[in-house]
Amino acid sequence: MAKKATLNMQQMPKSEAFQSCFVARPGHVIVQLDFNSIEDVVLTEASEDPAMFKIYGPNVACNDGYLFIGANIPSLATNIRKYYDPDNPTEAGIEAAKIHCKSERKASKIVKLASTYGAYPRMIQGRLAAAGFPVSFEQAEAIWTAYWELFAGISEFKESLYVEWRNNGGWFYNGTGRPVGLDERKTKDFVNQYCQSTAHDLLVIYMWHINRLRKERKVPMWAWIPDWHDESMFECPTGAKEEAKQVLIDALVCLNEEAGGVIEIKGGPCEGFTLWDIKKQ
Repeated sequence: MAKKATLNMQQMPKSEAFQSCFVARPGHVIVQLDFNSIEDVVLTEASEDPAMFKIYGPNVACNDGYLFIGANIPSLATNIRKYYDPDNPTEAGIEAAKIHCKSERKASKIVKLASTYGAYPRMIQGRLAAAGFPVSFEQAEAIWTAYWELFAGISEFKESLYVEWRNNGGWFYNGTGRPVGLDERKTKDFVNQYCQSTAHDLLVIYMWHINRLRKERKVPMWAWIPDWHDESMFECPTGAKEEAKQVLIDALVCLNEEAGGVIEIKGGPCEGFTLWDIKKQ
């Protein structure tokens, strides 16, 4: 029997040639809105970590999480702080640091992702070396220590999830109040499971508001890829695209009212004829 091909929409190649194959029907356009750093916003709300509030808090005009991390880790900070002040970030400083500190910012991203998934110094050392940023084991230890000193509130939050999980016999409540079960072999994933499940629940609520508003307003828009990590895409006739984008904006307002968070969930609509048009923005 011939094996059927399947398409994994969650892990799509970041290729113009591939993504350009996903096209709106003639006379139609794709409208999309994705949440800005939704999992980090969830983590900031839940952990109340002071450092996270400096990056994602309600009164933060602009910042860059990877530059913030690098600027607070001694072995990465020197070059970054020439352009970027973590205590007083500016758009100009962020853009300059992104240009002149690409390797340090990339290293900071690796440190964040590795640490978030429970990596210890040896693994961090290996991942940095693989990315062309070699450090000694002692430097990797110092980086790991500095990271968790910076985000001590996240460490405390993880411990609280562990206590809840243990006391409940293998589950804890996420940010929307939904029970999340976790295998005892996956205990490094407490924070990720909390943030990812909460973020997805918020996206589901968001889609519900989109559906309600489009029906109430009789806007001709239909689900295209409605549930994709932190974004939602709809197809609509070209002549209705502004109405459709307004639905996406107003649904986000409704989501924030329902979520009632300290930090506003943000995102802006965009449009395109192909999936690549959307993803390259």
